[in-house]
Amino acid sequence: MDANCYHLRYVDTRDGLQPPQGAELYNQLNGAPLHAGDKLIMQDGQLLAKVVSNLTDFTEDLTQEQCDDILSTAPMLVVCQRNTGGTVSFTRRAYAERQVMTADGVIMSQYLVKAFGEAAWVNKGRLEILFNEWQYQSEKEAGRVI
Repeated sequence: MDANCYHLRYVDTRDGLQPPQGAELYNQLNGAPLHAGDKLIMQDGQLLAKVVSNLTDFTEDLTQEQCDDILSTAPMLVVCQRNTGGTVSFTRRAYAERQVMTADGVIMSQYLVKAFGEAAWVNKGRLEILFNEWQYQSEKEAGRVI
């Protein structure tokens, strides 16, 4: 089956313009069923998500081989958990970030990690944030990282 590309409009909310979710997303898709490989593109050209069969799947533009290459060449990102009081704490290292969607409409931000020596995508928690190494060191020096 050929992949489809869906073009979506931002929704005006009290928090500003946001990508569509839930019923609004369904309406903008005109109820069309989603299939692995489909892409959801915002009106400004930004990729909202790629549709995958399973959240652990690699995609055609981030194959397992390409992810393995990222693990060996890319600078690591720092994953931190937000805490009350404005501080964050170190969680783990990651290598890349992506946003995917399952055919039933679940959108998930993920980051690439090395698990048991292999590339793997891990779901990003609601309170997790990613830093570049220099950002992490700057936050640490400012006392905002514990």
